[in-house]
Amino acid sequence: MNKTYLQYLKEPLYQNRKGHFNAISKHQLLVELKLDIDSKDNILNFSYQCVIEELSPLFEFMGDFLIGKKISDVKHFGHHVFEQYWSNDKDFKSKQFPFFDLPSYLLKDAIDDFVGGSHSSYPEDDELICRCFGVHKSEARYRIKNGAKLDLSSFMSMTMAGAGCGECVPAWESIFSSTHRYQGKPNADWILKIQAQLRKNYSENDFSIISFQAGHLKIKSQKLSLKDIESKISENIKITLL
Repeated sequence: MNKTYLQYLKEPLYQNRKGHFNAISKHQLLVELKLDIDSKDNILNFSYQCVIEELSPLFEFMGDFLIGKKISDVKHFGHHVFEQYWSNDKDFKSKQFPFFDLPSYLLKDAIDDFVGGSHSSYPEDDELICRCFGVHKSEARYRIKNGAKLDLSSFMSMTMAGAGCGECVPAWESIFSSTHRYQGKPNADWILKIQAQLRKNYSENDFSIISFQAGHLKIKSQKLSLKDIESKISENIKITLL
């Protein structure tokens, strides 16, 4: 059974947890995150220190979520994961969290520290846009594909993109500009709507949306035919099955 926001607040398990930790990230707000990662990139243990009470349940949930997973499976962890988990939790929804997603930022920083820098955990051809906080272009693509309804402000708060020197802000503005819309709606909205239509009939493991640009959907599936996909999507768009 899912734990509520208040249950995590009242029953801390990972705060100041003892153990051997080889990946550590600290923030000037007296917040610290620690991971124990083995030689096969499995997360074995988790600990944190936090003086911001409303963030404690987020770190507690993060501990439950992370342990047992590989770092490659969680490098895109973000606030959208909390929102999906507590989508109907009134206590979570009533909280006013800091502008940027501190737990997710510290997780990313600790993983980057373990692998020797953000360049090690991303494809070589992925563009690094925010050099201050190591945010790649793929961060936006991934979050859109996985259900995060993004605008520029929410993306920057999730990832800290643009919060350093600010030189990358124009690049992010371009990515989230009107060129990333179709028929007046953001591409992210199109992807979310198409995903919802397909998931009514198929498992999310049956298909993977690769991209949506200028009314052209690229989707990958080994189980579904083009006819299967077209029959479930009501929008008049071009579909390419990969």
